[in-house]
Amino acid sequence: MRRWLGNAGTPGLLPNARLLVHRQELANVQGLLPVQAEWYCPRGVDGVPAERIVAFDGSIQLGRGLALVHTPGHTEGNHSLVYRTGDGLRVSSENGVAADSWAPLQSRHNGIRRYAQATGAEVILNGNTQEGSNDQYLSMVLEKTLAGTSSSHGFSNVVPSAECSPHWLFPGAPASHLWGETSFGTPTVA
Repeated sequence: MRRWLGNAGTPGLLPNARLLVHRQELANVQGLLPVQAEWYCPRGVDGVPAERIVAFDGSIQLGRGLALVHTPGHTEGNHSLVYRTGDGLRVSSENGVAADSWAPLQSRHNGIRRYAQATGAEVILNGNTQEGSNDQYLSMVLEKTLAGTSSSHGFSNVVPSAECSPHWLFPGAPASHLWGETSFGTPTVA
């Protein structure tokens, strides 16, 4: 954050940017527990001018067709980016790692599909939830409900922000559908 927003008089790479952050997330980084600390950058916002940080509660609409939806689980202040595209709503989320995470019954991987069938799990969480797996499960169900199912590939229109992709070192990694790089719209200066 300090490099992007600046700190202690040093200008950042994005001189007019503001950090939108859920109030709970901001509170958490001010007093991390030892089990949380390894997942966060130490003193990540120290020295960032307070006027550059915009804290919010709940969910917020950023503009037409763009919102931050509070989806606690991965962290208490986690939020997912919901955006409108030509083919409907999409959700960008940190709560899962692959399309299989939000549609395990459609997974090409027997282990994932069988686990979902045996347990009734609607979603499969990523493995790094520190604060609340129950909250994360409910948030992932919300994400897939908001996004809906794609008519072109049968998976939820939820795009993992850190997508698990095939690699020769990990031949069994889930990748029933890959989003890859996506882009929509054109940035404008307000």
